Amino acid sequence: MVKEKKDEYVIFHIEGGHGKVCMATAVIRAIKKKYPNKKLIVTCAWDGPLFNNPNIYRFYNFNEIKYFFGEQISAHRKNIVSQFWFDLFFC
Repeated sequence: MVKEKKDEYVIFHIEGGHGKVCMATAVIRAIKKKYPNKKLIVTCAWDGPLFNNPNIYRFYNFNEIKYFFGEQISAHRKNIVSQFWFDLFFC
């Protein structure tokens, strides 16, 4: 029996307005460079700068957050955020 590989995700939450979302695109690029095989999901208040970004699998603005928790958080509770940030910046 062949074991089916499940998708792995990174969830990146951006607090702030348009300027912080624009600046976060550099962090998004760094996340995808560090974890190229994981799908990146972004939550933010202003999603304009994120349209057509090839590094993002899916994004949710805060008006759609009810869908985010149902589709992503309840299904993927394994990863520890502090370990992710440590790996991103120090490994």
